[in-house]
Amino acid sequence: MVLKGFLPGSGISAASRNPLLKWGFLPETGKMKPLTVKWLKYLVAILVGNGVYFALNPYLPEPAKHHPFKFDLGTLVDFWLCLVVYGLLELASFLRKRVER
Repeated sequence: MVLKGFLPGSGISAASRNPLLKWGFLPETGKMKPLTVKWLKYLVAILVGNGVYFALNPYLPEPAKHHPFKFDLGTLVDFWLCLVVYGLLELASFLRKRVER
């Protein structure tokens, strides 16, 4: 019996031999899996959005600043900035695909 993704007789998976397969790359094309791309966009949006929020934090009015362990307007401003960054990433992705066609 041969299991899909394993080399016959070795007990070693193809992903363990090729680290790119383990990190979300498709073996046929070498491109990232769509789910991996989506999670990377989420990560970049959160990191950049939070970076922008904390860079602007000294200049924000007091109600728009986040206070630890409270759900306040600062939390919403931070979320909104992350959402804007994610929207810009999606727009760039859409425009890039449109130009490639």
